[in-house]
Amino acid sequence: MSAPEQKRDFVVEMFHRINRLRQKVGAREGDSRPGFIDPGAIARAEKIVENKEVEFSHEMASALARINDAWANTKIAPRFVQRLRSDANNIKDLADTYHYQLMAHFGESLRDFCEKLDVNNKAHHVIVQAHIDAMLAAHNKNIRAYGGTQAQELKDMVAKAIAQHS
Repeated sequence: MSAPEQKRDFVVEMFHRINRLRQKVGAREGDSRPGFIDPGAIARAEKIVENKEVEFSHEMASALARINDAWANTKIAPRFVQRLRSDANNIKDLADTYHYQLMAHFGESLRDFCEKLDVNNKAHHVIVQAHIDAMLAAHNKNIRAYGGTQAQELKDMVAKAIAQHS
């Protein structure tokens, strides 16, 4: 037989890896219920998140410091807009995790505003700063809920900045 006509027998050995991530969330190998997550694993995860809430204030203070830094850098170099957007999104996610509705609202609003932020437009500076000031006030006064007098005052302040400077 010539070289192209030679038959070769290959032995293929299959290795089935254990999916450690699936195990961590409570799925069992061979489980026929796709997407099933053990309710016990969910309860354990929720307990871990709940226990971390004591660190929320410190973590939010750090996040707010990062967003202030990102904003200061963005005013100097527009390339930092993406970092500002990312920091705002992180604040939204952190606040959502611990049910700080007002902070999540401002984080999301600032994140979305970053999509159209023009660093050379001084009116946009007022809008970004209003968001940051509102988040700092919400954090310092520990305002969680989206409703309430203080929350409404902060939302009105940001809405006024947006209306006047858009």
